[in-house]
Amino acid sequence: MEKNIGRDDVINQRRLRLSKDLIYFLRPWLIGFLILIMVGAVCGSLVFGSVKIPVSQMFVIFGKALGFEIFSDSVRRDEVILLGIRLPRTILCVLVGGGLAISGAALQGLFRNPLADPSLIGVSSGAALAAVEKGAAAGVARHFEGLGARLAVHKVVHRQEALELLARLVIL
Repeated sequence: MEKNIGRDDVINQRRLRLSKDLIYFLRPWLIGFLILIMVGAVCGSLVFGSVKIPVSQMFVIFGKALGFEIFSDSVRRDEVILLGIRLPRTILCVLVGGGLAISGAALQGLFRNPLADPSLIGVSSGAALAAVEKGAAAGVARHFEGLGARLAVHKVVHRQEALELLARLVIL
C-alpha cells in the first residue's frame, strides 16, 4: 500500500526540518548569550550593594589580589568588602545555582519528563523535614545556651550556691 502524502504533510516536514536547522544554528549563539548574561549578573553582584564599588576599582582589586603591581588609590575597605564578602557569596550562588540546574536536568532525564519536579520522588518533603528538624535543634540549643549563661553568671555571683542551682534545674 502506498501512503498518500498530501501537500500539508510536505509543508509540515519542511517546517520541522527548518526549525531543527534553526535550533542547531542558534544553539552556540544562545549559549554565548546566556554566558554573557551570567557574567553580567556576577559583575553586578560584585559591584552593587550598600557600598557601591566602581567597575574599574573592582578590576584594580582583582589585579592586586592576583599579584599584579597596579598603582591606584584602592581603599582597603573596598578590598575587604569585595574579596571577603561579595566574592565568596557570589561564587557560592553560582555553584548552588549550577548544582540545582544539574539536579533538575538529571531528574527530568531520569523520568523522561520535562515537567518533572522534586516532589515527584519526595525530595521536597525530605527537605521540609530537614528544615523543621534543624529549626527544632536550633531552638533546643538556644535553650541550653541560655541555661549555660545563667549558670555562669550565677556561679560568678554566688559561687557556693551554683551546685545547688544546678541540682534544682536538673531535678525540675
